[in-house]
Amino acid sequence: MIELNQITKTYVTGELEYQALKGIDLTINPNDYLALMGSSGSGKSTLMNIIGALDVPTSGEYLLRNKPIHELDDNQISEFRNQEIGFVFQTFNLLPKLSALENVGLPLLYANNIEKEEREAKSKEMLELVGLGDKLLNKPNEMSGGQRQRVAIARALVNSPSLILADEPTGNLDSKTSESIMELFKNLHNNGQTILLVTHEKEISEFAQRTIVLKDGIII
Repeated sequence: MIELNQITKTYVTGELEYQALKGIDLTINPNDYLALMGSSGSGKSTLMNIIGALDVPTSGEYLLRNKPIHELDDNQISEFRNQEIGFVFQTFNLLPKLSALENVGLPLLYANNIEKEEREAKSKEMLELVGLGDKLLNKPNEMSGGQRQRVAIARALVNSPSLILADEPTGNLDSKTSESIMELFKNLHNNGQTILLVTHEKEISEFAQRTIVLKDGIII
């Protein structure tokens, strides 16, 4: 589904150059469940940002179903990101003044031809899927950390993305809540979802089928 060929990323500050990625080759197949690991400075955040189309590579190819993502312009990349990638962040990134239902429906605002009723129905369906059918009108400050992360997962799923990209999704949660969130990811994977999980915790990475370890900008 996703193919990275010789991806490099170089950051330039004044006369200084830093090569964060040094020729990454990676294939992600439909329904893969991958964990991406590496210490600070290994390049895992840069790689995640490139896969999520939040950043562009300096060189190399990024193909999604043989479509060259690295050749898209800014508007096309935004559209690709909204349609194909579902993001789950460590800090949840929910809008505090919106209800769970409204937060989940945000990605659908950018999709064409979706009426309000359909948007609300789809958002409700996703919240029910993650076990929050009774929290539709609750705002983030009225929910626990685990519930907020479930809202974030529902939001990531609402556009039926090709890939869920989860960046340290249990980083702000206690161990019991973390386990319930990882059980939810497991169920999503069992139902056919492709997942890339970024984590520094070995016990979290063990939920995945395959672990990719980065060091100094290369896969080791």
